[in-house]
Amino acid sequence: MRIKRVPVLFAVLAVAFSAAACSEQTKGSPTGGAIVSPSAGDQVDVPQVEVPLNANPFLKRPCDLVEDSVLSELGDFQVPNEDVNSDAAKKLIGPRCNWHAKNHGPDVGLAINTVHRDNGTGGIKGVYDGKEAGLIDRLEPVKIPGNSGYPAAFAGGDDEFSRGRCPLAVGITNELSFTVSVTNRERPKQACSAVLKVAASVLDTLKKGS
Repeated sequence: MRIKRVPVLFAVLAVAFSAAACSEQTKGSPTGGAIVSPSAGDQVDVPQVEVPLNANPFLKRPCDLVEDSVLSELGDFQVPNEDVNSDAAKKLIGPRCNWHAKNHGPDVGLAINTVHRDNGTGGIKGVYDGKEAGLIDRLEPVKIPGNSGYPAAFAGGDDEFSRGRCPLAVGITNELSFTVSVTNRERPKQACSAVLKVAASVLDTLKKGS
């Protein structure tokens, strides 16, 4: 029986988008050691990226992927926290950036999931595999306005969404995705609409190139 490693995008992103150094082992937030055996015949029709985008120019400066004008629409943020050199960035996730609200507004997190690409569990397929394995409660395909060629899905634990945290995965090649999370505990219903705006900004920047 062939065994495959299920990607853990949203477990490690729980680390990336918070000050905590570790994540809980709960459904919807799987950890790096999770191994599962897929059931025979369980095949999912995973959407494909139409025109691959090159993220290489931004691997050392992921914070540049989101336009300031888009962030200004969402709230007032502290200086972004960019991480490309930590163990988490190099071994668990990939380059990442966090924007924390100055007061009580939303927080925004972004990660380019290069580690999953490099270990063969990347792309939007990795997220679908996580859902099939029962490691993600909710997977909801969604279209990003103006970017129909890039498959995207809200994906995470039910408790995350109920608390106002909306994680979104977006494929930019069939092997590489980025993830964005917006947390808005004061206005939880606005988190997912905000995360779509951030994702659209990332795609627009990638299309323009370096």
